[in-house]
Amino acid sequence: MSENNRPKSPSEILEGLSNEANRMALLAKEIDEKIYAFYSVQKQFIENGNTITAEQNRILNELKSYKSPNISLDPYAKKQMEELKEYDKKIRKKDRTIPYLILIIFLLLATFIYFFNQDLKTKKEVKENLMSEIYSKGDTIVNKNDFDLANKNSKLMNEWIDKNPKDSEKFILFFKKKTTK
Repeated sequence: MSENNRPKSPSEILEGLSNEANRMALLAKEIDEKIYAFYSVQKQFIENGNTITAEQNRILNELKSYKSPNISLDPYAKKQMEELKEYDKKIRKKDRTIPYLILIIFLLLATFIYFFNQDLKTKKEVKENLMSEIYSKGDTIVNKNDFDLANKNSKLMNEWIDKNPKDSEKFILFFKKKTTK
């Protein structure tokens, strides 16, 4: 691909990169074959008692004259490869942040649960302290409706006693007997 024939679509870019990858694979295969030939010469050299045969000499000369292939991409393909590397870095960075986010969420949840439980314990302790203080004074807690009814009945009896002092003497004696038991 030259600078003038820039690919216009992602499929053309992918095709260009695929062609380059195929070319590099062929070059890698060629290099592997040369390395294998070198190792076979080296193995035969050791097996022959450190003497070089004519075939080994030919292969060694061929290996000496071998020039490694020039692998290069046109500027547009290089730019695309750089963009791909940048994208990969961004994705990897996001992949690293997800576990941290999960850890932070877990820590926040654990902190919330801890302080919620502490708040419940504190409220329970305050309530228990208040109740023990009330009971230690000899007081008690009564339903408001019952308390209001008792106050109303007491006021009515006191009012009746004040208005009917003669009739109330028997009631006062009865009341004193019941309260002293």
